[in-house]
Amino acid sequence: MYAGKVLVALAFAGCSVPVVILAMQTAAYVFGQ
Repeated sequence: MYAGKVLVALAFAGCSVPVVILAMQTAAYVFGQ
């Protein structure tokens, strides 16, 4: 049970990080215009 929660947390973190970086880059590009 615990190991499953850890795997889910790691998968969520791995998926959310690129999304956050992409959002920051997009915002920087939009506001930079």
